[in-house]
Amino acid sequence: MLPKSVREGDWEHVPVVVRRAWERCCQQRHWPLVVLGDKGVGKSVFAALAYCDWSLGSAHFLTAATAASMLKTAETQGIELPDVQYRMTDQALLRRWCELAGLLVLDDLTNGLTFSTATKALWRIINERADRPMIVTANGSPETIAEVLGESLADRLAQGTVLLWPGESKRPPAGRVLVVE
Repeated sequence: MLPKSVREGDWEHVPVVVRRAWERCCQQRHWPLVVLGDKGVGKSVFAALAYCDWSLGSAHFLTAATAASMLKTAETQGIELPDVQYRMTDQALLRRWCELAGLLVLDDLTNGLTFSTATKALWRIINERADRPMIVTANGSPETIAEVLGESLADRLAQGTVLLWPGESKRPPAGRVLVVE
């Protein structure tokens, strides 16, 4: 069964190639869906729409940097979450994201991360989540992921569906343009 938004067609601003890749992932269960492209093209907006409309169980939306940081904290000292009455261990957090969630979104995979700080944590998440619904967004290309997070992680992600998002940034230019005469 497809998520509600795909069935009803209310994502007109999402490019057709992206909607088709999303439909194929949902139908064929060829996960993760890895969405790569330039900054500002709409990857995170797409991931947020998919997250909000997910109807096949619970869903979690995290930036990759937040997920890596939370997992590292949980591993060393436990972590408290607002909806949980106890300190979660890294294993409990992984179970929550990887076994219990219907969908996991890891947004901005290469943003603010370095190979040394995030690879182990992200590898655990991505490996545990194998073949379950997951969306991963990142700026750049498969080569960018390999450069920032290593060949092994890039190869693992390539086992799913990799989509290169078309187009240029939709964000307005930063700052103001002043015309001085």
